[in-house]
Amino acid sequence: VLSVFGRTAGEVVVGPNAHRGGNELLSAMIAVRCLQSILNPQHLLAIAACIELTIPFRSIDTHGQSDSDRLRERLSQTNEGFGIGADNIDLDEVVHKAVRLSNRDVAAFQSPDSALFVSNALKLILETSPNL
Repeated sequence: VLSVFGRTAGEVVVGPNAHRGGNELLSAMIAVRCLQSILNPQHLLAIAACIELTIPFRSIDTHGQSDSDRLRERLSQTNEGFGIGADNIDLDEVVHKAVRLSNRDVAAFQSPDSALFVSNALKLILETSPNL
C-alpha cells in the first residue's frame, strides 16, 4: 500500500506535518489488511490504487504528469517489486477503474444541487483538516 501511494515506512501520514492523502492511505491499509486472506495480490493492488486516486485536488506536476500517470508508474514499480504478476493491460485497467471511481467521488462538485455540493465540500474540509 505504501508503494502504491508513493510513501515510505516511517512517514507521518496524518496531522499538521503530513502530506495530503493520509485518510486515503489509512483507508487503503485497513482495506488491504482486512481482505488479504480473501483476495489475491492483484485485487488488493487494485483496491489500494482506487483509494489512492480519490485523494482530491491534485494537479499536473512539473513534468506534465497527472495523478493517474504517476499512479500508473507506481503500480508498475509495485507490481515488479513485489512480484504481483499483473501485466501492462491489467495495470492499465486498474488505472481506468481508479479514474472512474475518483470521478464519481467528486461528482457532487458539478451537481446542480447546491445542498449536495455544500454537504460534500464540508465532508472534505473535515476529512482534510483533522483539527476541526
